[in-house]
Amino acid sequence: MIALDCKRVQEKLSSFLDQELTLAEQKELEQHLNICPDCERECEKLQAVRDMLEEFGQAGVSLEESLPLEQIEQKARVDNRIRTVVLSLVVISFLGLLWGVFSYFSHYEPIDPDSFTVVAEITTPFQEQSESGPQATFLPFLELTSGGW
Repeated sequence: MIALDCKRVQEKLSSFLDQELTLAEQKELEQHLNICPDCERECEKLQAVRDMLEEFGQAGVSLEESLPLEQIEQKARVDNRIRTVVLSLVVISFLGLLWGVFSYFSHYEPIDPDSFTVVAEITTPFQEQSESGPQATFLPFLELTSGGW
């Protein structure tokens, strides 16, 4: 029987764990694993990965159902496009709002203070007589009168 080298053992580890080797190949590989700590460590790592994949399958998600990398990348590209479109709409809406405010105030004519007079009269509560007749108010208020309006 020819002793296996590490490269050939590592190529056969998956088949060994799947029990796909002949009885003679399996014994030869086991003997190598008993004397080679590097190959034994590789076998343990591969078994740990297989155990995790088995747990993954028991969780109700099979590898066939999970998305391939290309689909995940495509979904990320679509999400980025949606984010870009939404951000663009927000910026356009904000600019439209600014344009509307600017347009409104560019047509707004300020009041000329010389053509505007304010007369303020303060009445007191329960004022009994005034020139226009008796008034009954309960709270003081400020009455503004503008000239020309």
